[in-house]
Amino acid sequence: MNKSNFFHNLIFDIGYGVRKCIENQNFYPYEKIFIDTSDKNYTNDIVTGFFVLFSFFLLCFFVLSLIYDIITSPIYITLALRRWYKTIVEEEKRKKKMKSYQNRNELDD
Repeated sequence: MNKSNFFHNLIFDIGYGVRKCIENQNFYPYEKIFIDTSDKNYTNDIVTGFFVLFSFFLLCFFVLSLIYDIITSPIYITLALRRWYKTIVEEEKRKKKMKSYQNRNELDD
């Protein structure tokens, strides 16, 4: 009885499929697969499957972070421009107030 679990089978199948694609030079590698640990390519298939899955997860992470950056960058730019504009407007208001206070003080003298 084979005591391998789902993830072991998944990793082996991916590695085996990649190896068969390379050997047969086509994109349809699948045939009836029985996991045989005594096969000379067993370890290579497991390692290949692991790295293909690892690369897939890294690629997904990269694509998701790229989508996140594309969505959030305009928001951050807009917020920065609003903050910049707001500080300029507040600075001008403060200057006008200071000028009006100076004018009052000059009139009082």
